[in-house]
Amino acid sequence: MRILRGTEQIDKARWLAFVDSHPDGYIFNTPQLLETFEKSNYYRPSILIALDGDVIAGLLAWNNIRDYSGPLQAFTSRNIVWASPLVRDNNPDIARILLREYMQVAKREAI
Repeated sequence: MRILRGTEQIDKARWLAFVDSHPDGYIFNTPQLLETFEKSNYYRPSILIALDGDVIAGLLAWNNIRDYSGPLQAFTSRNIVWASPLVRDNNPDIARILLREYMQVAKREAI
């Protein structure tokens, strides 16, 4: 299992197809919502995508929100995961991998 962070390395049509074909997929898992947040002040959306070979096996998306820049940024930065992990066949092992990776990222981004 390989984990990608961000949207640069993943085809958005494949990502959307994964969300659309998953019974639990909804707007909060889509590339369109991430693109909307990218245009907002103070929001830094991010995503982890689990790949099994070249097939999307799961994803987890969140926003890092910063109310201030400069020295106060560290005290106002927080992450909000806006949807639960969306994983193939609701596989708990894939969800655990995504959550473990998210925790590594989150402790560097937010209080």
